[in-house]
Amino acid sequence: MQIKDVRPESFVKQIRCDRCGRLADVSEGEFQEFVSIDLKAGYASIFGDGRDVQLDLCQHCLKTALGAWLRVSDADDRRRQLEDRLMQFDPDKHGGEFPTVADFSLREPNNLPPQDRRSLNSSLEHRRRLAQMRRIRRHSMHLFFMPTTRSFRDNRQQQQRSACLDRARQRRQAEFVRRRQASDEQSVDSSSSNGASHHSEE
Repeated sequence: MQIKDVRPESFVKQIRCDRCGRLADVSEGEFQEFVSIDLKAGYASIFGDGRDVQLDLCQHCLKTALGAWLRVSDADDRRRQLEDRLMQFDPDKHGGEFPTVADFSLREPNNLPPQDRRSLNSSLEHRRRLAQMRRIRRHSMHLFFMPTTRSFRDNRQQQQRSACLDRARQRRQAEFVRRRQASDEQSVDSSSSNGASHHSEE
C-alpha cells in the first residue's frame, strides 16, 4: 500500500528581464510573454562545450533586439495554409507523404486574377475539401493497417496450405490402408483356394 503526502515544490514566482530589468509577477499577464533560454552548449558551440546558457527577455526587448528577424503569424494564416495543403494533397501524386511547402502544386501564381483564385467560402469548395480529406483519411488508414492485413493474409494462406497438406496426407493413408486390406484379403482367398484344391486331389 502506498501512503501519499504533499510537499512544497519550488516554482518561478517572478521573472526579471536581463536587458531592461522589467520585473513581472506570475499573476501578471506580462509574465507569460517572457522568453527564456536555458540550454547546455554542445561540442561545437562558441560558448564552450558543456556550459549553461541562460537568458530571460521581456516581449518588448525581444521585439527591439530581434524584431527584424522575427516571423510573426496568426492562427488564421496557419489555418489557411493547412487547408491549402490539404486541398492539394493527392495520394497518387505524393505517394502517401504529406506535401511540403516546396511542392510546386501548392504555389499560386502572383499574377492570377482575383476571380480565379481559390475561394474558402464557397459551398462547392467546402464539399470538395471534405471529399479530399476523406480520401486522405482512407489512404492513411490503408497505409497504417496494410502491414497487419498482409500478415493476417499470409497466416490465413499458410493455414490453408497446411490444411490442404493434411487432407492429402490423410487421403494417402486411407488409400494405403485400403490397398493393404485388399492385398490381405486376396492372399487369404488364394491360400484358401489352394488348400481346397489340395484336399480335392487327395
